Amino acid sequence: MDVFFVVLNQTAIMMVLIAIGYLLGRKRIVSEEAGRDLAVIETRFFLPAYLFTVLSESLSAEKLRVDIKYLLFGLFFHLALIALAFGLSRTVRGDALERFMAFYMLTYPNFGYFGYPVIEAAYGQEMLSQFIIFGLPFTISINTYGAYLLTTRRSQPMGVKYNFSLKDFSTLPYEVFASVILGSLCGLLDVPLPGVIRNFFSFSAACMSPVAMLLTGLVLSALPLSQIFGSWKAYYFNVLKLIILPAITGLVLYLVGLRGGYFAFPVLMAAMPVGMNVVIFSRPEQLDYQRTGVICFISYVIALLTIPAVFGILSLLM
Repeated sequence: MDVFFVVLNQTAIMMVLIAIGYLLGRKRIVSEEAGRDLAVIETRFFLPAYLFTVLSESLSAEKLRVDIKYLLFGLFFHLALIALAFGLSRTVRGDALERFMAFYMLTYPNFGYFGYPVIEAAYGQEMLSQFIIFGLPFTISINTYGAYLLTTRRSQPMGVKYNFSLKDFSTLPYEVFASVILGSLCGLLDVPLPGVIRNFFSFSAACMSPVAMLLTGLVLSALPLSQIFGSWKAYYFNVLKLIILPAITGLVLYLVGLRGGYFAFPVLMAAMPVGMNVVIFSRPEQLDYQRTGVICFISYVIALLTIPAVFGILSLLM
């Protein structure tokens, strides 16, 4: 029951912030240009501050020494999830861009803002610490390779052969790379940062998720509510994301005999709703600008039911 109320609390906060963003945009209180400027602040300041805070506080040489198996297992699962997401994304009906975004959203869930609180409520601080280590490959990947997919690759013609080049990363916000590198170094080397600096980054990082929710509402404000809730593609995708993907993950891991964190962490990672980066890195000129916002919103509505169910099933199988 505690898990249900934590999920309800997180979802309620998200829904209220999305609704506020929707009303602000619908009533023209916040213009499209202002929303675009807010997205820039999000990607170039709040997101880097969040990454630096998470990595500098959760990554340490001691934790890696103790939980190195979880880190390696997290890396293995991330690679396996990429392959599984690619296969499932082929079942999404639509153009090449829709399938491409489906692949991204299946690969990168919201395991931070949404996942950390419910895992701590269900399993305690120690397992949350282990889950953070398990999720480090996702954290680093989502802000390097994932950011590349949402920016450089997303802007290329879909369905056309594309030659990858390391130069493509030069178009990404350098603040994201800098925060990942500096945060990891500060954590691993146990750099004693002054309290005022830690407080500054923590204070700034706290803005990342609320601003992302407001941006979701602003993205959706151009659409009537009937169109937001009436997208069958959004429901189909989220059945893939929130039910089929964790079910396949859990079945495979259970049959090979994994239990405990090695069973629960991958299932929970797969079961989390769509990550907010699809909104954070969106721009009005992109063809899927509103479509991904609708999918993201529906994902959190459905997760209110699926996440407690996943924890209930895990309690029986672990």
